[in-house]
Amino acid sequence: EKITPEAFYQQLGQAGGPSLVAFARWVLDNAPAHGLSVTWGKVGPLLKFAHEKHAHLPFMFGQLDRSGVLSQRQSAVLSRCEDLHVPVEIIRDYMKAVAALIPGACVKTFSMASGDVKELIVAGKDAGPIDWPPLAPLALHKEEWFAAIDQAIARIRQVIDARPSPRM
Repeated sequence: EKITPEAFYQQLGQAGGPSLVAFARWVLDNAPAHGLSVTWGKVGPLLKFAHEKHAHLPFMFGQLDRSGVLSQRQSAVLSRCEDLHVPVEIIRDYMKAVAALIPGACVKTFSMASGDVKELIVAGKDAGPIDWPPLAPLALHKEEWFAAIDQAIARIRQVIDARPSPRM
């Protein structure tokens, strides 16, 4: 079940007030100009970038969660780097740049019960893998956040575009 935009904005407003709703609207309005597509998920909109040569393998740059946090499936974006032979440092640099914009946030590595390892942006003392960073401080640095996304996308493009095109 995907959340509707109306339900998302209502729940986000309850969690964080009108300024957070205005931030979310700004993000969604500006996403296409930064090469991002928006897909609605269960808890809110996901920000995706897909290189034209690999449209079916998008990079996720986070999800605006109706509870007022930036949720992430960074293990998916890191495995996407492996799938497309893109250096994981590109995404790690992006995560560090975003964490630097949010007081109390950092990038941590977690070993999951499944044996997977996840690198995530988390916030709070002794943060665990679901202690995602709040959107409110990120809203104060929205331009810098999009600049970090732009830089990551440019680096991904540079790697993929440098490869010879497959022959038909």
